Amino acid sequence: MVPAGQGKSRIHAALTCLFLEHTDHDVHVVFQHEGLKDADEERNEMLAKFCEKAGKKWSSRVHYQTDLKRKVNSRKKTVLIIDESDERMFRDLHEFHRHTRPENVYTICLTATAYDGGADGLERKAIDKLDFKIYANSDRHEQYNPVINETRDLGTLEAWRTFIVQERQKCGVLVYATGAVYEALKAE
Repeated sequence: MVPAGQGKSRIHAALTCLFLEHTDHDVHVVFQHEGLKDADEERNEMLAKFCEKAGKKWSSRVHYQTDLKRKVNSRKKTVLIIDESDERMFRDLHEFHRHTRPENVYTICLTATAYDGGADGLERKAIDKLDFKIYANSDRHEQYNPVINETRDLGTLEAWRTFIVQERQKCGVLVYATGAVYEALKAE
């Protein structure tokens, strides 16, 4: 589990490079919708060019998509890196299992909200049945559920930025802002 805004895009970009460098696997990066896919393709354009020049064959081995279907040789070893995997997983668990568990597919799921945190919750049971291992990047591990700790008016955009940076040092933080501050933060 990776908290919101803590770098899932960077994680899948780094993983893609590692798989290109150390395996002959194709890498399929799966996004929730076209907007996220397009944003990450643009964000990683220079990385793709670098890998291509280094002989890693990014253009033929890396596939950005919004569905779980592998569009190329389905018998080749493949890594599926699924962004916001919980939404797709729990929408149709059977279909998710069908695409992520074949013998030649290795699946990495990235999400900020894998499940409700309870060991006996339905989502946790589904993840266990899929035989997936959960890795968390919080010192509170998977038992940590986001809590609204306080509401305050921080005033300026710079005060919000400072607050977010400080809180991120402790753990993942979700900041809900409205009005002009929200619009300025959204633009970044």
